[in-house]
Amino acid sequence: MKRTQNANHKKAMAYKEMGDQYQNWSDYEQALECYDEAINIDPTYAEAYDMRGITKALWGRPEEALADFDKAIELSPENSDYYNNRGNAHAELKNYELAMADFSKALSLNSTNALTIYSRGRLYADLGQHQQALADFDRAIELDEKHSASYYHREVMKNKLAGQGIHVPDTDQIIKNAHFTDLFYVNRGIARDYLGNYEAAIADYSKAIMINPTCGGHYYNRGQSHLSAQHYKQALADYTEGIRLYPVASGYLGRGQANFYLKRYQEALSDADKTIELEPYAVDAYILRGKIRFNMEQFEQAIADFDKALEVTPTDAAILENRANAKYKLEKYEEAVADLDKALLIDPKRPNTYLLRSACLTALQRYEKAEADCQAVLKLEPANKTAKIWLQHIKQEQIKYGNKK
Repeated sequence: MKRTQNANHKKAMAYKEMGDQYQNWSDYEQALECYDEAINIDPTYAEAYDMRGITKALWGRPEEALADFDKAIELSPENSDYYNNRGNAHAELKNYELAMADFSKALSLNSTNALTIYSRGRLYADLGQHQQALADFDRAIELDEKHSASYYHREVMKNKLAGQGIHVPDTDQIIKNAHFTDLFYVNRGIARDYLGNYEAAIADYSKAIMINPTCGGHYYNRGQSHLSAQHYKQALADYTEGIRLYPVASGYLGRGQANFYLKRYQEALSDADKTIELEPYAVDAYILRGKIRFNMEQFEQAIADFDKALEVTPTDAAILENRANAKYKLEKYEEAVADLDKALLIDPKRPNTYLLRSACLTALQRYEKAEADCQAVLKLEPANKTAKIWLQHIKQEQIKYGNKK
């Protein structure tokens, strides 16, 4: 009987290790199938429950992850990592008291676990307790001088306490201490990209690529910074190489955006289609495809894409404006005005939305309301030339046809 149990556990371990590999590749669906099989073979395998919980959390399902962490703790109540992982899931769900209790329990079992101290620091930061957070990040670095995330968040806390806002963290020490330096150049690149320093971000991503030229994610990161800097050809090249190395939805979406800005609409459409095939609920892909189809004068299809995007985010003023623009092109002026009314209720400081509604109202011969929208634009942007020109057009139309309503 014992020999059978050992054989089963070895088989379960093999499935768990396959799951770990799939998780490293961010293929969470395959990873979960492997962990499920490991647990079916050996229902007492605590580590498989833990890894399944981690995978669910990474996949944006922290509530489901809690049950797996509970089971892992039930099977192995002295393992501090399981409490830490459950604490992170609670923190993600904003169950802050439960998260703190789990981190405290983990530290009672292992008081020198830098990862748990770092996790508690993140929780303190979320709670606005910046001094306690800073102390935890300091302690995590003291225990593990190569823990890059702690350097990053320690710098953020210092800036918050100094009232200076978010600045690029001092990552020189991180890079000096790190073994896997490509990841630290990526971290600094992300911070610089966030602050709009795209050229510096591109330089960091280029260093990461020199160190690890087979990582598709590095090309995606650099491609995104190239997009932001309006280097569309370079972005296209980076996303193409990233897709070759690691074909995922975000890569096709980024390449589609680069193709769109380069007016390569057929190629952009293929990329948007592939993104949606891989991620059927990718809102940005439907928005992109809607814009592509609009530029290809496929207005009905563009409206269908904006409809899909609005199913997921019904209060997005920009999508409502895009759909209204397609309806305007089809001379569906009443429907367009309805969309623009909603958009301006959501965000009343959108000059282009007022201008588009003014155009629709002009087509409907509602000149007074059309003029009022132009005045709203000029209140927001006194030098807006389009609004001034359109006002003159409205007056000419009013002289010709009179005011309908």
